Amino acid sequence: MKVFEKVAGWLCIAGGILGGLAMFAMMVQVGLDVTLKYLFNQPVRYTLEMVSSYYMVALVFLPLGLVTRDGGHVIVELFTAGFKTTTIALIDAIGGILALAYVTTMSYRSFEVAMKKTAIRESWEAATLDLQVWPARWFLPIGCALMGLYLIVLIWRNLVIYRTGRDPINSDVTESAV
Repeated sequence: MKVFEKVAGWLCIAGGILGGLAMFAMMVQVGLDVTLKYLFNQPVRYTLEMVSSYYMVALVFLPLGLVTRDGGHVIVELFTAGFKTTTIALIDAIGGILALAYVTTMSYRSFEVAMKKTAIRESWEAATLDLQVWPARWFLPIGCALMGLYLIVLIWRNLVIYRTGRDPINSDVTESAV
């Protein structure tokens, strides 16, 4: 399972890098658009379409696996602050199973939509061209699949902690009965 965790981790990093590249490209294009618009009255064409159809979608969905891997989602510990590590691990495993069911469904449904939109070569009509947007439809199922991949690792990890009191990934962490 450690090999699976490493592969899943690297795939999540790749999704995060692609999201970061989308953010950088968006920053460059929007910055250039604003600069050219106000200095030379010549804005960069199709900036709004590119930002809304590609950059923002990639930025939001492709890093989902990395956010999951790094524990970046909101966690409320109001009621579990005094629980033992094993109890928290069981609660986290149950939450992970529910999250996995959700992202698997979301990934599957968005995969179906992406397939349909790819088949018809979906495009948006802009002023002087039809912008092909069907490739951006793949960002959601890929991002959800990466999140689901790492949720499998987290579920396994939490179940091992629950059963043994030891973290199989980070062996420095052991049971602490609070």
